[in-house]
Amino acid sequence: MTKKIIYLFLLIPALFSCNYDNKNKQEQDLDCEEIISKIVQSSSLDWKHYPEAFTRIDRISGDSIFIKVFFDMDITDQPNTHQVAENTIAWLLLCVKEKELYNITFNTQNPIALRFDKKLLKADNIEKICQKSNEKMYVSESENRNNIKINTNPIDKKYHAQWQCFKYVKDVANTDAENQIFSENYAKQFSHFAQFSLKKDSLILPNQCAKYVFQYKYPTKLKPDNKGDIVILNPKQDSISIIKGFEDDLQCDNIFNTLFLNDSTIIFRNRGYFFYFKKKNNNDFISKNFHIEGIPGDDRNYWKVQGEYNFTNLQHAYNSFLTDFPYASENLLEKIPLKSFYDNKHYINYIVQKNSVIIEKEVPLGIVSISLKKKNNVCVLSYEIKYPQE
Repeated sequence: MTKKIIYLFLLIPALFSCNYDNKNKQEQDLDCEEIISKIVQSSSLDWKHYPEAFTRIDRISGDSIFIKVFFDMDITDQPNTHQVAENTIAWLLLCVKEKELYNITFNTQNPIALRFDKKLLKADNIEKICQKSNEKMYVSESENRNNIKINTNPIDKKYHAQWQCFKYVKDVANTDAENQIFSENYAKQFSHFAQFSLKKDSLILPNQCAKYVFQYKYPTKLKPDNKGDIVILNPKQDSISIIKGFEDDLQCDNIFNTLFLNDSTIIFRNRGYFFYFKKKNNNDFISKNFHIEGIPGDDRNYWKVQGEYNFTNLQHAYNSFLTDFPYASENLLEKIPLKSFYDNKHYINYIVQKNSVIIEKEVPLGIVSISLKKKNNVCVLSYEIKYPQE
């Protein structure tokens, strides 16, 4: 009898060990969506009113996972007819490395921290699983669209650098609305100031955000009837190297999403123009005179310039601004007006004071704000594009 009891005690830990190993194996077998679903279900989000809620990964940006919580609702009134629509309950943000879950439904700037079972979140494991899942999802879409297999890789080390735009070329083969909406002045300003950095698996924008990207080769001759950007470039080689970005947070959304690599040059297509980039020179004129944040576009991307003009005369500084920023200068007067007034034709407001001029003009998506102020022996410039709150 004693021997049987001893044997039983020896067997119990082994049974627990098997159960533990099986549990670990089950957790390892879970895919990204299933892991996220378990994490959200364990959270302090109010579930009692939504017992049949679902979760879905909206997008992955680095170690940040954006999650949609929703339930299905029948929106038809007719009997024997069903039309189901998704009703959103909440938007959540899971920060993997920080092991934090936030409710960002009402305010992305001031998110609400949620409690959840942090044992479900193994930072090293989930980041690899979800990033791999994100990459597979993206590549599978490309495979379905082009019926080809794409092997993704980190960015080649020779492209690790800061890049600046040095010229632009109009896409004459494409006569869609892009060419008409955005003037050549837009292209001039973009080519003068657009820049980014590439490092390993990230594209980094000036003082703004980082975007997860990967590099691959696209076999151009497999699908000659494709209507994408690759055919617009008319490549002569059998394949073209591309850096492609995953969908990211709102600040990085669709910015430099597809880069075409051409030895020491990078080509980017935007708004009916091709923009050519080269590795940035540390003695670049722009970096010496202006502090720039964001992208010089007009598509809800943060854009702010601060700097100084070495003039004591406000008009001389204004003249330099008109030259440096052709897009912002469209429809502005050649000379600073003697007094404040509003230009009804072009929707431009001039506020003129003794040592300053502030100009605000309306553009399709917001307000261009320009300020020049005399300070000591220089004129201080502040220029940004502001967007209304949605």
